[in-house]
Amino acid sequence: MLKLHKFPPTKRGDIVNTGNEPWFDSGYLKLRTVRFVNGGLVVQFDNGDTVGVSVSDLNLPRHPDLGWNKAYLNEDGSVIIPGNPNFEIPGLTFRMLTDDAFAKHMQEQAVLQRKIVGARIRRMRERKNLTAEEVAVGADISLSELEKIENGESNLADNIGLLMLILNYMGYAPADLVKEQ
Repeated sequence: MLKLHKFPPTKRGDIVNTGNEPWFDSGYLKLRTVRFVNGGLVVQFDNGDTVGVSVSDLNLPRHPDLGWNKAYLNEDGSVIIPGNPNFEIPGLTFRMLTDDAFAKHMQEQAVLQRKIVGARIRRMRERKNLTAEEVAVGADISLSELEKIENGESNLADNIGLLMLILNYMGYAPADLVKEQ
């Protein structure tokens, strides 16, 4: 069984972004090759880094018909595991599983995005002169859930339907959320 290969060795508590991190180089995330070896996928990135991740660490649903040994890269640079259905694994996944600094960076970016989206929703609500209570009732969600969203404490990426309920009630489309600054 392939062991999870960590690259580079880091300690999560000591990681600080400086702007010189390797993920700012396009070759850091773009996959060049993939092959199935000893129960795992070995990928090489455009910058030359090679990492291996065991199949079990990918947390994919168990599927007896997956063709791990026929894994290939699609035109977007994601790994495709043939099956019915096929499974797509972004190159980002391999970096997050093997580079603690990058995983922490991505977690920090996700928190920042939740706060940005929440603040935008609050501004959009206020622009329509709606109270939080009105939106919560109109969108059929709890007031506490709306407050969590507006405070950036709720991950709307996991519940797009909830986001749509809120936007629809306020008379907005998803594109309006992107336009809001």
